[in-house]
Amino acid sequence: LAHYLDDQDRAEARYDEARLLAEQLDEQLTHAYALSGLGNVADERDQVELAVRLNSAALEHFRAVGDERGIRVSLTNLGERAMRLGDAGRARALLDEAVARSRAAHDAYVLTASLETLGVVALNEGDPDSASTIYRELLHAALAGGFKRHVAYGVAGLSAVASLKGAVARSGFLWGALERMEDDLGFPIHGTERVRYERHVRRIEASDPAAFASAIRDGRAVTSDEAIARALDTQG
Repeated sequence: LAHYLDDQDRAEARYDEARLLAEQLDEQLTHAYALSGLGNVADERDQVELAVRLNSAALEHFRAVGDERGIRVSLTNLGERAMRLGDAGRARALLDEAVARSRAAHDAYVLTASLETLGVVALNEGDPDSASTIYRELLHAALAGGFKRHVAYGVAGLSAVASLKGAVARSGFLWGALERMEDDLGFPIHGTERVRYERHVRRIEASDPAAFASAIRDGRAVTSDEAIARALDTQG
């Protein structure tokens, strides 16, 4: 709870207490979850290499006890860290395994999380076709699971895809629709994650500011359902 309330000092203390107690009791699964939590705290502090060490140790414990969900979460976390460290190949390998395991387990939540990062990897590599396929699957999974924040990520990702393809109107429309969705939901997508998409979108905005502004207004005028339908429309 402290981690999600952004009280990282308190979260670190609680996770470390859990880790020490788990070591004393030889509770490998609890130890793994404590290490995973400490890795997330390190990542929030931008200590990415420390986060990798902690999440890697957690993954080893999860594999040892056969905790499949822990394995899926750890793979997703490590894929995110690898992407942030600029190792696209390792990020893809980790996230591909996370996606495959999540599909097999019908774990929609971890699937959407791993797909979101995998989509960013494709965007960063300038591969809009792969990114489009990834974000469409993400949108379908997020809709099925009722994960509204990840629905927004899907729309943001497809706006960035359109920008890579030079589609000013579609990129602007979907970005405007994202802004409307954020207003309707009452929360924005996380700032650090928003930047991943916005940097692509702002590039195409600069190529034709007037057309982009018009498309933004059109996107902000539609409902979330209409926006999602347009996002998934391969002809749009």
